[in-house]
Amino acid sequence: MQSNKLVELIKQCFQEMLEEEGGNTTGAVGGYLTKFAFKKSPKMKPLEESRYSQFKNKAKTRSPKEQLHIGIKEIQIKLDEINRLVDFATRMKTELKGDAVEIEFLKRTHNSLFKINEKIVQMNDKIKGLTT
Repeated sequence: MQSNKLVELIKQCFQEMLEEEGGNTTGAVGGYLTKFAFKKSPKMKPLEESRYSQFKNKAKTRSPKEQLHIGIKEIQIKLDEINRLVDFATRMKTELKGDAVEIEFLKRTHNSLFKINEKIVQMNDKIKGLTT
């Protein structure tokens, strides 16, 4: 019975500390400065596997114009999600940087960023092909 009271007292103390400090329990240790840095937005949907047959079947009963519109709308939704991920990564880099002069990336991170950049250039060319 006394151990339950002790547990409750400890929980109460932690709760009071969280309320006083605004939820930051890092104690000047580098990390995320916000409680909700990685909380999912209610509008965010998880990425689904993209397959042409599934994509085509979703819009089968619609006219070709409507099918193309649905495809373009899906692209816009996915790009918005990617943009949010880039914002999160930028925010994380800023928060992790803190007082440090510079954050060094891993070699694989540089390679990944280079590949992402190449894919964006390829997608840009494909989008230009759609508009002409």
